[in-house]
This record gives sequence, structure tokens and C-alpha cells, in this order.
Amino acid sequence: MIRALIKHKGIIQGLSVAWLFLPGMQQAEAADLLTAEFADDLSEVSVNLCFDGEAPRYLYRNPQADDWSDGIYLAHSRLKISGRHGEIRLPALPDNACIRWQSDFRSALNRKDHQLILQRGSDLVMSADLWFWRGPRDRDLLVRVTLPADRSFSTPWAMLDSTAAYTSYRPDNTPATWESRIAIGRFEVQTIEVPGARIRLAAPGDLSDDQLEKFRLWIKESVLAVTSVFGSFPQPQPQVLVIPVGQRRQAILGAQVIRGGGLAAVLLVDENRPLEELTSDWTATHEFSHMLFPYISSHDRWLSEGLASYYQNVLRARNGRLTETQAWQKLYEGFQRGKKGTHGGSLEQATQQGWRSTMRVYWSGAALMLQADMQLRKTSGGRQSLDTALKSLSHCCMENGKTWRATEMFAQLDELTGTHIFSSLYDQHVHAESFPDMRSTWEYLGVDTGHNRVSLIDTAPLATVRTSIMKG
Repeated sequence: MIRALIKHKGIIQGLSVAWLFLPGMQQAEAADLLTAEFADDLSEVSVNLCFDGEAPRYLYRNPQADDWSDGIYLAHSRLKISGRHGEIRLPALPDNACIRWQSDFRSALNRKDHQLILQRGSDLVMSADLWFWRGPRDRDLLVRVTLPADRSFSTPWAMLDSTAAYTSYRPDNTPATWESRIAIGRFEVQTIEVPGARIRLAAPGDLSDDQLEKFRLWIKESVLAVTSVFGSFPQPQPQVLVIPVGQRRQAILGAQVIRGGGLAAVLLVDENRPLEELTSDWTATHEFSHMLFPYISSHDRWLSEGLASYYQNVLRARNGRLTETQAWQKLYEGFQRGKKGTHGGSLEQATQQGWRSTMRVYWSGAALMLQADMQLRKTSGGRQSLDTALKSLSHCCMENGKTWRATEMFAQLDELTGTHIFSSLYDQHVHAESFPDMRSTWEYLGVDTGHNRVSLIDTAPLATVRTSIMKG
């Protein structure tokens, strides 16, 4: 997620209790129950966490959360807890115990740590694990949130039901280290309906109706571009947070996809920029393209970032934001940056070297995606492509919470396509010390790169494949 929003390594948390009957549902399964009640002025939240049966030994929270909490209590007794780095070791508790704590948002805001919490107008955006502390991911959890009147709540969690008193959610069982963002305030959570998904868009801050509509149109266009890959959006109800940052030198200051408790995209945006500047930018298309894959291990970031870097250009050509020639030019320029950013060592090693190797990591992965797409289309006579492979993947393998290694993902894609294309590309390039040689790819596709300016040759052997990639 290039120009990443924040590299905060906060820890996700929460746990809860009991046999629960939710309105509109038949008997629900046993689960811990976490209830959160926010103060009328949003200065604090009071949390109760009741366990179903035996209590866990650990809870997980943001390492800084101690500074904004008054401790953890069982009835009227403050518990003696231990632990470090955001891991809380609980003392022995009775079965079906309920514990409670409070978190002070006003004091947290005074620290001015925007990775933890920030204010936009009268609205708050925060790391969920500032107050949402949970136990091991194998424990089912239900969350009930009570808000002041006329306030909204944006979260990646799946909503189960809503009553006059509270709204019920079920977070995905994701690892404790996966972060999530929550927004609370007077904003509207807009629903954008696209095939296969209901996008839940929130833009906190004192924004005008025109600004909100601009964000809605921009996000919808970017989501529809990804929807076009195989006809439906690959995730059913992602959270989208567009956070205004005021006047800046660029329209989009940063963005990332995060997956703690559910899938979300967070984008930092200069709210004063015109719609045309937002829609012409590649960032939102890049981030939503990440949702075509489940979570790929950070050790194999070249794969997830390569996929998104490839599609950020292909999809903008497909919906008319780029011409075919412009899209190939941008891919060519990206590959040139990747080649220039290759400083020895394998791609696998470069992925662990930080920002110095960013261009190599992103664009090597994109080069592999182009080669896979071309080979699938060529060998199948157009019946298969990277698009169809991802469609098959969406039917089997998108569970949030599982971490995939590149070798596993490529083996899965080979199985789904009935080929060895992906594993062959892995063996050829991931351990190589050079950037993928694209000369034969350009020759087959009919992409002339002379003088660093792309021109298209319609008599090339795979000219029709080249055109089909950009037309979809």
C-alpha cells in the first residue's frame, strides 16, 4: 500500500460472553459479549466484557492504552494484571466473569498521536484497540455499541442487528496484530451498492454536501473499476474511511487497506480538490485492487503490491480514465523504476529491505502479474486470464484472517487454472537477483518502447491479447 497511511503496529483486542438472543434472530451461538457505551460528548467509553464460560488468560490491546484507561475491574475490585507490548495477562477469574474498563479519549487527543486517535470537526477517528480489547481469536465475540443520539459509528465489523438501545456487530476472528479503524460522530454512513457488495463509506469531519457527494462518486467509480475484473466486488461489505486532511500539495496524502475485524480501506484526502483530480489519481484503484486477494504475508509483499500496481493501470484503461497507450506507458515506466531500484539480492530478500527496495518490490510483482495474464490468455485461446483466475479464487479462498504465503497462493492459482504458469514464474523470478526481463513480453504483445515512449504494433503475435488485457 504505497504512500501508506500509518504503519502503526497496534494490537487488536476484545472478548465477551454468553448465550445471546439478538432481535430478529433465532438463538445465537455461544460467544463472549463486549458492550461499549460512549459518553454524550464522546470524551470516553465504558466497556464491559463478559466471558462465555472459562475466561481466557490473555487480552490484547494497544500498548499505549494503559495511559488512557483507569484499569480493569471485576465488580468493584481492580484486577492485578501483568504483561507487556499490549498483551495483558489476566489473573484467574470465575467462569462467566464480567470485567470492565473505561478509556479517556479527551486525554488521548491531548497527546496528539494521530496514529492512535484524531479529531475531525466534532468527529473522532481512532485505532479500535484503544478501547476494544479482545482475547484469543478462537473465541467467538459479539459486540453491542450504544451511541449518543444522532451519532454514527463506522467500523469494519459485520453488523448483525440494530435496536433503539444498541447496535450489534460480529468482528471477524483475525489475528491480534491486525489493526482496524473506527470513526464516531455526526457523519452519515453512506451505502454504495455494487454487484456483490455494499460499500460502507464514512467521511468524518465538517464536510459540505458537495464534498460528500464528490467522495461518493470517486469511491464508487474506483470500486466499480475493481468490480469489472470478474463482474462482482470480491468482498461483501468493506468499510471505507475517507479522512479529510485540509489543504495539501497533493490530492491524496496516503491510503491503505487494513483487515483487523473486517476489511477496510482508509484514505487521507485533501477535501478541497475537485472530483476530476481524485478520479484521475491511481491510489483508490490500487487500494481496492488489494481486495482481489486475501491477506498475503508481509514477507511476500511483492505479490499483493504487484497485483494492485498492475491493476491500478489496467482498470483505469478499462473504464476510460486512461487510453490503452497511456496504460501501457505507465506500466512501462513502472517497470523502469523497478529496474532502476534493483540493487542486488533476490526479490525475496528485497521485500525485507524496507523502502529502499519499494520500486523493485512493487513493480517486480506487477511484471509477474502481466506475464501470468499474458500466458493464461495465450495458452487458453482467451478462455482464461488473470481475471478469471481471481474469480475462481473468490469462490474458494477469501476468508479474512488467514495469512497466505506466495508459494501457497501460486499453487492455489495453478490448481484453479489447471496450469503451472504461476509456480513457474515464481521459480524463475523470486530468487533471481535481477528485475524480470520484459523485452520478449513487449515484443510478443506489440509494445514498442523505443526512446522510452510506448507505441502499439497491431501486427505483433499477441496484439489481440494486448488489447484484451486493457479492454477486459
